[in-house]
Amino acid sequence: MLSITQQGKKFLARDPGNVLVEAIAVLDDDGAIRFRDALRHVLDQSDVAEQRHHTDVCKRCIFLREDRSTTDSKASVAFTCRLFRAAIAPAEIELLCTSFEHHRQ
Repeated sequence: MLSITQQGKKFLARDPGNVLVEAIAVLDDDGAIRFRDALRHVLDQSDVAEQRHHTDVCKRCIFLREDRSTTDSKASVAFTCRLFRAAIAPAEIELLCTSFEHHRQ
């Protein structure tokens, strides 16, 4: 559990990102998907203006590693972010990654 001081709570309350967090929290699944796509478009346009591409979904990132294994009864897949050395749930590979690096082509 995260403990935050009163000063920290006041600072976080002024964070403009909280407005987005609160707005996203009340969206239904379809609204959240549309918001994600709109945010991706805005970030892509920002990347184009800066001539770089640093935001996209995890499944397109060079740091994503997919490990497949087969046991006697079933096949399974596990994902890992090689940058953060952390496991990623299959549903999370569709989320935006701000440490994104595109595959070299």
